[in-house]
Amino acid sequence: MTAALILFAVASARAHSPSSGVPITQPLDGQWIATSRSLQLRMHASVPGDLISDLQKAGLVRDPWFENNFLNGSLWNAPDWVYSTSFVVDPAIIRPGGTVLLCLESVKQGAVVSLGGVEVGRLTDQFVRYTFDVTSRVHAGGSILLEVAFDPSINTHGRFMAATGGWDWAPWSHTWDANDAPTFSRGVVGSVYLLPVRHALLTDVSVHTFYRGPHATAPLIEGQHAGFWLLVKLHVEAQVALHGVLTIRTSWSRTAATSVVSLAAGEQLITRNLSVSAAEIKLWWPLNVGAQQLYTVSLSLDVAPEACGACERERLVANRTVGFRSLSWVTGNESDPDFLSSAGDGSASPTFTTFLRVNGARILARGSNMIPLDQLEGRVSDRAYTNTVASAAAAGMNMLRVWGGGVYYPNSFYIACDRWGVMVYHDMMFAQEGHSPCCSWYGPCWYGRCDLSHAQANCSCDSAAGREQELELRQQIRRLSSHPSIVLWDAVNEAGGFGLFSSFVMRTVAEEDESRIVWPASPSQGWSSGVHSLSGLPNGKPLRNQAWCPHAPNGGRSGCEDVKEVHGNYVAAGWSDGGFAVDFGKFTPEMPAGMEFGASGSPPWKPAPVYPFHPPVLPVFYPPATWWQPQLTDLSSLAVGMRSRGYFVSEFGVSGFSSFEALAPYMAREHYGVHTEPFHRRSHNHDQMILSYFGQRAFESLDEVGELPFKAALYLSMLAQALHLRSMVESFRASNVHGLLTWDLGENWPTAGWGSLEHGSGPNIAGAVEGGRWKPALYALRAAFADVFAACGQLPAANSSSGEQAQQPLVCYIRNDCPRRARALRVSISFLRLGDGASTTVRKFDTSVQPVSELPSEGPPHAPNALHWACVAEQQPANSSSREERVVEAAEPSSISHCAALVDVLKLAGCKQDATDCLLNVSITSADGAIKSEHLQPLVAPKDLAFRANTTLDLEVLPTGDAVIVRAKGGVALWVVLTSTAAGRFVDNGFFLRPGEVRKIGFVPLDSDLPLVERLTWSSVRVEHFAEHMPLQH
Repeated sequence: MTAALILFAVASARAHSPSSGVPITQPLDGQWIATSRSLQLRMHASVPGDLISDLQKAGLVRDPWFENNFLNGSLWNAPDWVYSTSFVVDPAIIRPGGTVLLCLESVKQGAVVSLGGVEVGRLTDQFVRYTFDVTSRVHAGGSILLEVAFDPSINTHGRFMAATGGWDWAPWSHTWDANDAPTFSRGVVGSVYLLPVRHALLTDVSVHTFYRGPHATAPLIEGQHAGFWLLVKLHVEAQVALHGVLTIRTSWSRTAATSVVSLAAGEQLITRNLSVSAAEIKLWWPLNVGAQQLYTVSLSLDVAPEACGACERERLVANRTVGFRSLSWVTGNESDPDFLSSAGDGSASPTFTTFLRVNGARILARGSNMIPLDQLEGRVSDRAYTNTVASAAAAGMNMLRVWGGGVYYPNSFYIACDRWGVMVYHDMMFAQEGHSPCCSWYGPCWYGRCDLSHAQANCSCDSAAGREQELELRQQIRRLSSHPSIVLWDAVNEAGGFGLFSSFVMRTVAEEDESRIVWPASPSQGWSSGVHSLSGLPNGKPLRNQAWCPHAPNGGRSGCEDVKEVHGNYVAAGWSDGGFAVDFGKFTPEMPAGMEFGASGSPPWKPAPVYPFHPPVLPVFYPPATWWQPQLTDLSSLAVGMRSRGYFVSEFGVSGFSSFEALAPYMAREHYGVHTEPFHRRSHNHDQMILSYFGQRAFESLDEVGELPFKAALYLSMLAQALHLRSMVESFRASNVHGLLTWDLGENWPTAGWGSLEHGSGPNIAGAVEGGRWKPALYALRAAFADVFAACGQLPAANSSSGEQAQQPLVCYIRNDCPRRARALRVSISFLRLGDGASTTVRKFDTSVQPVSELPSEGPPHAPNALHWACVAEQQPANSSSREERVVEAAEPSSISHCAALVDVLKLAGCKQDATDCLLNVSITSADGAIKSEHLQPLVAPKDLAFRANTTLDLEVLPTGDAVIVRAKGGVALWVVLTSTAAGRFVDNGFFLRPGEVRKIGFVPLDSDLPLVERLTWSSVRVEHFAEHMPLQH
């Protein structure tokens, strides 16, 4: 077997005619035949594709996502499925003296490949592109049979999508491989083709950019920075000794760089460095910071055998798209001149903070985690990836984390990220449940623990499995590392990054790409050796991980006092009580079962208990007692800015259902209810959230079955998810946080998961929009992720009782996460009465807000504070009824001690003392009247609001099909949600309407650069609101 590093994209991996460089391959994708002797079945199959989808197309199984169909593995779990195709060899690929390679880009899971009845190789790794020399097996014009026979006895060492067949948000298949890793569909999920090789094969090309200047602590200025080095790496497999000419052309220069090359036979690496000045190029910036300038690097390699000086040269060509940006993963105190001067090249990660700089600009990373768009990989389309990234960008997300339990995504995903300025934090594909390096269950420390029964701490990568996984890593890094959107590589999800994750995985990654940040794991405490202390880029020294929580070795995945990157919190039934959703085959009707981490004993475990909690609709501004600071009772020491200790949250989330449109196609009408047995298997229930936010009556109604109660339960769940996520972000942004990545962005199947986008992996999926329909949560995150942002809440009371908490001051903060000062802002704070929709403004003032990224040159360690704090109202003398207030420029939290208590503010606004009849609104507008931030929020849980039950809505779809008109009648319409089966999104959702108010809401494509293809119609739009679904509590 030859495991050449063929480029992932077929068009880039092809051989070329001698002079023109025109690609010549023989694609073998399309309709194949799938057979199982044990089942006596034969059917048409698709390549690329997957077995379960093929079974459904053949009418042999129903939609696996309908009800519990996914549990019936009697057909797809047969051990002897064979995919085959007969084809006639194209004479154009047969060349005298040349070689023909059979290339398979991705096959899941273990399989034997045969050509003409003769085995040519075995496949064990979904993430490796395999090539086999089949020159002796193919003849021009001859017909030949190609077979891929799946064999479960082949040990894949977990090298397939780890989320396959079960996660708390994915369907539990109840099937496992020999290493106890869950399994589900398999198939030839990548392209297959024949590739001719004459003299040489250009197996891969990577183009990396390196900033030539010193570590920057302020945004680089276009045209005035130090410029870049461009490193071009060509991997060539020469059949014989070669000589020739390499030509490099770039879209920013008219001058080509030409050089002579001489290559020995075998695998060879050619490198070239080009100097690029600031005057020649524009920088690539993250979303909303600057433009995403992209350039093309074109390469042609003209070669001929050394022994044949008169032979015609063969031309090999490749193109790469690049962007110029500098990267730093800052973990030290940049405000300390001694640190800056002494850190130098360093070789360890300090533990003061964690944040990202791009082109010198400090970036608040806002975004989400990417899980696979579907369990059935044959259903996923490039358009779905593009739309997913476009939705993330439209929601203000500037970073997506590629989670290590999924897959390396196709080029379309990364191209979209480059285009939109969405940065990528990229795990390697290692996670839990039998998907570890070299040994399936290797893990010297898991969540910081070193005593788990499956750990194989003595595992070695000096093995066939290790060499296969090294090939995987090198292939994938070479394929992806030209993309400017990728800013960070790490080894693994939630396994610490110790042992082989550092010495094998990240060592290999750093050898392939020195231009990017490397990080041990997500989350991680950083390196003790191997990186530049200022930037986090590899420096060539051995990569060694920091010791895990030396003062608390069982500190868990949320970290310890020296950790500045964390995962959590998570809010879902069972999860927040220390358990998680599992279904290992012994089904518990009250899913999800609650199981403590590391619990022993056999399932079924006891059901997750349902405990009500106090919904944080009005945030209390203090971080809880954590690894980085003790419990705070005031804000005097809660410092936000570059001189203070900071942290990065790379996972936190709230689970929630999807819309009726998304889920109804997968339930029989008699199971339209969230407590029916098929729905219990949709991962997390949402009883706890609905009980806490909407009360006992809403909780009891979850037992009801029918279209109306089903719609009500789904609506309330999605609303609770949106409210809770918004509150979490507001609380995080009141502290010195530098990264906020929700868990997660989309759904892996039609389920009750953690996504803010619904399931939508491809076209023609029942109930889905390609790329995912926006949930109300994504609209809430779009508002909460605004650069200039305001939120209101309270200081914490010593006693958490509602009466004492009501006596605490009501305060607001304004935060600016732009790199530049936000000037001439008008802040308005008002109250909206639910009874008549009247609004009372209690405060207006003008201000400007410094950026969090501003690095003071002097001052005490915790000053100045980068948050602008303000009172909603000031304390008034006992004998005063005046509403006149002086503007308070509250730069420090301690200066808001004179703010009026919540009960006094309510009195001032003419609201009830229990806050049940009013909503609080805080808005920020710029000098030109543009709204920078706005939030209309309840002050109590929705279950306690005095809403008008007779509120109704009128809906009109405009003839143009690109907008609707919504009118409110009777009372204030709360949380109006529009849903459409058309492909696109509404420009606003989850909004409020006053009595008689009329609002036009536009409808746009998910990818805003494309025209709206599918227009709204009366039958494709549905509107709902709070009073419609909220049961009366009394």
